[in-house]
Amino acid sequence: MLAAWRQLREQGAVFDKAVRALAKADPACRPLMSVPGVGVLSVLAYVSTVEDPARFNRSRSVGAHMGPTPRQHQSGEVGRRPGFAVRRRWPARCP
Repeated sequence: MLAAWRQLREQGAVFDKAVRALAKADPACRPLMSVPGVGVLSVLAYVSTVEDPARFNRSRSVGAHMGPTPRQHQSGEVGRRPGFAVRRRWPARCP
């Protein structure tokens, strides 16, 4: 059982190196990884979920695409927030 555990740890280390190399090779991931507290898996999940940022009109639309964000209904002078728009997006929204 101890040998199986060691082998599993070695495979995990190999996988970790491969994921880090993948993130470092992608030019879209590099600036996001410079943000403190944002890890390699978070960056890869975000980049793979958003794919083409040009398809969103504003940054607020990206938030609504990624997960629960307040809806906004505005008509003229009245602006109200009736609730949350929930969209299940894995891997961006992983518990």
